[in-house]
Amino acid sequence: MPTVAEEGALGEEEQPPLSCSPVGPEPSLPAAPTEGAEERAEEEATALPQHTSAEPPLDQFRIRKFFVLRPGTLSQAVRDVEALVDGTVDGSVRGVWLMAEVDHWNNEKERLVLITDNSLLVFKYDFVMFNCEQIQRIALNFVDRISCGKFSFPKHSLLQ
Repeated sequence: MPTVAEEGALGEEEQPPLSCSPVGPEPSLPAAPTEGAEERAEEEATALPQHTSAEPPLDQFRIRKFFVLRPGTLSQAVRDVEALVDGTVDGSVRGVWLMAEVDHWNNEKERLVLITDNSLLVFKYDFVMFNCEQIQRIALNFVDRISCGKFSFPKHSLLQ
């Protein structure tokens, strides 16, 4: 029986050596500069933030995490909720606060609170979409006690 080499196929020693002919520039070589490359490099250098730290500054972190801290957001929200105040029922606005409501599961909810001549108004406001989602009106004659002081977590919980 004839072998593969006898049928005309080239054996290992008869095969021509493989040669590599590069079609383009080798990957280790830098590409030739094109027109405007220096200008683009200067623009990119000025566009990059000057902060080279791995952690963003605290202010940038807060602005990204809390929508209310973005410039103009709180003033827009106050204008929106003041437009919802009924002057005949509530009277004129005396003060505005941004409060954080913390429930027993430690979930934080931001609320805009307005005090007027006759009412305490609590607004659930969406700072992303700029709309009021809920209004809670509490007549001031129903308020019998106001507590003020520092907020603190309990020292022990049921989980510890």
